[in-house]
Amino acid sequence: MVEGRFVTIPSGPLLMRDFGGDGPPIVAVHGLGGSLLNWVPAAPYLATLGHFYAFDLPGFGYSPPHGSYSISNHKKATAQFIETLGEEVLLIGNSMGGLLALLLAAERSDLVSGLVLLAPASPPRLDDPRIDRAVAKRLLLQGVPLVGEAVVSRYWNSTTTAQQIRDTLSIVCHHPETIPTEVWPEALALAEARRRQPWAIEAVIRSGRSTGAFLARKREFDQAVRQVRAPTMVIQGAHDRVIAGSGPERIASLRPDWTHVVMPDAGHCPQLEAPSHFVELVESWWRPQNRRRVTSSA
Repeated sequence: MVEGRFVTIPSGPLLMRDFGGDGPPIVAVHGLGGSLLNWVPAAPYLATLGHFYAFDLPGFGYSPPHGSYSISNHKKATAQFIETLGEEVLLIGNSMGGLLALLLAAERSDLVSGLVLLAPASPPRLDDPRIDRAVAKRLLLQGVPLVGEAVVSRYWNSTTTAQQIRDTLSIVCHHPETIPTEVWPEALALAEARRRQPWAIEAVIRSGRSTGAFLARKREFDQAVRQVRAPTMVIQGAHDRVIAGSGPERIASLRPDWTHVVMPDAGHCPQLEAPSHFVELVESWWRPQNRRRVTSSA
């Protein structure tokens, strides 16, 4: 049984989950290969800050595709989802979702009251010793036409869904053993459903290629960073194997007015392995931002 409901936006249906909470809306966007399940451990904590929502991007989780898998298309779907809520949101994005959130905030300041970039996809320094060569090689292979599809298909066909989840968590978390066991049944059900979706592999491959292509255009990326008007927090895990630390550090150097925090004992997805600590950081930053907004509008 899938928990959540489908909402129809102009580009197509999206599966979303309303986690409840009082106050202005908070919307979270997952990363490449993820789903709204990525936010389940953090949901009870985020719901204390506002009314929390998460959704599956087109082609991910249980949401069907909406045309292409370009970053532009994912950004459009995210904007359309926020528009259904009828007010501006605190937007949180992880990894590819962080890039989408950044680009959306740069383009649609009317939709975003605040921005949290959690290990956002960002161009690193090529000489950064923190780049995990094995993970980088895997991502690069996935980006090669035909090769990427073959690599992912072979992996999916030669492993169980449980093994795939364990492999993924070992990459995106520094302490995967801390993830609550109650999230496993739903994660396994989704992984089994993904095997039956004819678009699942293409969604991952093509979204990854579009992300990589945009990050290669550093001038365009930097311009988007400079255009964001919303107060912004950048969070990275010190043990991130997917996004090397020099990427988020570069963002912080472009915007010294933004808050930049390193979680010393976390990896690429702190919302999974250290949800309460992650939300504590967001809360300590966001509540003063809200007070300033109320004061300035009074």
